[in-house]
Amino acid sequence: MTSQVEYGLTTSYGNISLLRSAQVTSHAVLLTGLTPETTYFFHVMAQTEGGTLRSTAASFTTAGSLIVDNDDALYSGSWTLGTSATDKFGSYYQYATMMGGFIASAEATYIPTIPTLGLYDLSEWHPAGSGRTTNAPITIYYSGGSATHYINQTINGGA
Repeated sequence: MTSQVEYGLTTSYGNISLLRSAQVTSHAVLLTGLTPETTYFFHVMAQTEGGTLRSTAASFTTAGSLIVDNDDALYSGSWTLGTSATDKFGSYYQYATMMGGFIASAEATYIPTIPTLGLYDLSEWHPAGSGRTTNAPITIYYSGGSATHYINQTINGGA
């Protein structure tokens, strides 16, 4: 027996994801490359010696973008509000400065409310400038642990 999920932007589907062939009452399918805020249609097909069986059509809508910005952060330490960078996101940004040649201890924590479990792309936005740090630490916490990345904020700003 061959089982598969057909899915797509219309009930013409156009995409196929194969299911394991064991006869079970439920399957889990990971669909990749989906577009945010988009409705997809799907049904399950099974081909047996007796013919092709199709489930009724169903649909789901992918989650949209989730933006967590300055007003959503929890700040500790000394932060300065800035507005002069032309490549900022929104109307202002926050930054920590060096004091006496040392970087001040400052931390901003962003905790999004994620409505649907899943895999998400994560983006960081900063205004670029020659006076910015070349190694801003960003730690991402997730259900399997955490990962720290260092961002060069002198380049790639405004994106």
